[in-house]
Amino acid sequence: MITAMRGHRSRYLATLMASSFVIVVITFGLVLMMQYLSEVYKDQIDLNDHWVAILNGLLLHPGAALGVLFIGFVRNRNMTFETVKQFDAYDFSPWLRFSYTAIVGYVLFALLLFEWLQIGALGKTVDLHSNRLAGFAIGLVCGIAEGSIVPMLMKASANAVKEPSASS
Repeated sequence: MITAMRGHRSRYLATLMASSFVIVVITFGLVLMMQYLSEVYKDQIDLNDHWVAILNGLLLHPGAALGVLFIGFVRNRNMTFETVKQFDAYDFSPWLRFSYTAIVGYVLFALLLFEWLQIGALGKTVDLHSNRLAGFAIGLVCGIAEGSIVPMLMKASANAVKEPSASS
């Protein structure tokens, strides 16, 4: 049975790789188009203040694709009888996995952008307005660790919309 499922696993991973490739190509096409349009219409549209945030929003997808692809290969490198039919933790297809990860990434992105949440490492916090690769990093982290990020996002979202206390 395990031998028969190896073919399914290979097809799943191939679909994961192809989906990642499509996402990266589309994203970089959009980045190039945004760069071109900002140059052509620089007199009519001033994107300078928002360009880094827009770029980070677009780069979230390649980061998520790399994270999902990494986890897909790590989780599926060994097949056991218990995991023989479950290639994804939630039984998502590759496109559903990317969509779910992108949604988690965009929620994290919005909370960081509006400064309702701060995260960082090595003494530095994520700054979406000046760091041109922060979106890629957010996508990568969401692709790898969405199971840990979702509870954090739920808590941060709940804290952001708490009703003011009567003493305020």
